[in-house]
Amino acid sequence: MLSLTRLFLHNWHRYSAAALDIDSGLCLTGPDDADTAAALDGLQLALLGDPAKVRCHSSRYGFTYDLDSYARGRLTEDKWQRAGNTVSYVVVEFTNTLTNAKTTHGLCIETGPRLAPEILWFSLADQLSPNTLVTKGRPLPRIELKPLLRNWRGARYFEKALDYQTDLLSVLGGLDESFFDLLQRALHYQPLRRVEDFAFYWFLDDHPLDLSRLHRMRDRLGGLRAEHDRAEKQLTALQPILKGQTEMRRLTELRDGQTLLLSLLRSHTAARRVANLESQITNNQLLITNLQSQLDSQRATIAATETQLREAERREFEHGLAHRKTTLEWQFRYATQSADHIRQRWARLARQLRAECDGLRPLLENSSLSNEEQIALKGVRAGLGT
Repeated sequence: MLSLTRLFLHNWHRYSAAALDIDSGLCLTGPDDADTAAALDGLQLALLGDPAKVRCHSSRYGFTYDLDSYARGRLTEDKWQRAGNTVSYVVVEFTNTLTNAKTTHGLCIETGPRLAPEILWFSLADQLSPNTLVTKGRPLPRIELKPLLRNWRGARYFEKALDYQTDLLSVLGGLDESFFDLLQRALHYQPLRRVEDFAFYWFLDDHPLDLSRLHRMRDRLGGLRAEHDRAEKQLTALQPILKGQTEMRRLTELRDGQTLLLSLLRSHTAARRVANLESQITNNQLLITNLQSQLDSQRATIAATETQLREAERREFEHGLAHRKTTLEWQFRYATQSADHIRQRWARLARQLRAECDGLRPLLENSSLSNEEQIALKGVRAGLGT
């Protein structure tokens, strides 16, 4: 049997964060009936799920509460406890009295002055934990609540009220939809003065027992039992196939693992080769850079050597010219001295010849010489300038 054990209200009218424990009963007191009405309307909303079906109480200031006024804490016509955008929670907890298992059901409401109320319904296969929904005083908005519920084992969330209602009726024991009507009657109980009214509001409609349906159900159960036996036999026959498939899946997984491991090893080896090649490329680039530097240095050395060679050649050429000049000067002096010596000898010979010619002059005057001899003698005298 399920029992309602707790009601949690956060940012709901004057309730900023209230977890109300419900044992065998609950007594609510306050400065006015607004707080009591807020708690009952919150309980009604959590159990009905659909805000359109909730019959909210009216305020003494003349307005009727709705989802926005409860969430933002409307106190008077123009006074709000939370004037801006608000995130509210209305959550109930049920406990199985036999197994002590707990389930939690509730709504996350976002609303604001210019924002229509948006709702996210949720169910938890766990006890109510307000600190999970409100961390350090900050309620989780819907965009943060959804990932939390997706990762929560046994948790579900709904975008529509009908899905929430269906899940709640299933958790409560497969109840009929008339549960919601009976709940509203209980929460808005008014004194009844006639027995007919009591029977109308609180008794369910009378339905005669249909035995034919029970017979059909019995026959159907028999057929289902026979189908169950056939299915059991088929499952027994399929066990070897299932074992073979399981072994095949295991071997396939091993093969896939080995393939993946081999791929990883190849990738690792390729990465190492790439790293080695990159290292070699880097070393070769450094070597090329060093060789280029040495080549530039050698070229500079060769250029300097060629310059020095040309300078040496120039100096050697200049030294050869000076030596040639000295040699020529020495040869010129030697030739000059030789010429002077020759002139001196010529002059001496000329004087000797003149002397000889003077000695031969008497011969010219002598007519006993032949003409040829006279001509030769005159030629000698003419050459000597006499």
